[in-house]
Amino acid sequence: MISLKVIRNGQELSQNVVKKLNHLMEKSFPGSHCPQEQCYNNDYCFYLSKGPIVYSYVTVRFVNILGYRYAELWNFCTHPDYRSNGYGTMLYNRTRSYLKRKHENPDFYQLWVLKKNKRAQQFYKKLGFEFTGESKELNAYKMTSF
Repeated sequence: MISLKVIRNGQELSQNVVKKLNHLMEKSFPGSHCPQEQCYNNDYCFYLSKGPIVYSYVTVRFVNILGYRYAELWNFCTHPDYRSNGYGTMLYNRTRSYLKRKHENPDFYQLWVLKKNKRAQQFYKKLGFEFTGESKELNAYKMTSF
């Protein structure tokens, strides 16, 4: 059975977990790594796994601004070998359910996606995200799910 793993800010990661997450990040975003640092810099890290396989990963950072509390999603990725099998959708839905159970239900979810990453844009649209802005510096679109 595929399970949701949750890492809270500041929680220590085993070397085995770091190795698995680094492998996923390298396959998904060539040249990137350091999930341990990402877990320390965000409120939560979530990933789906079964045995030695990590299918999908996302970090969540809560932001409070102008009376709203929203969740920024960072490094949302699924291993290329397992894309289009529902793991990204499963991770997103389980992440939302977990946060709701923990009474960390944000007003909305937000993320940035590179303009050239059409596949990810379509995926996020399927999850209910809409285009709500853009960054010329990042060459990316802001997408929000209310």
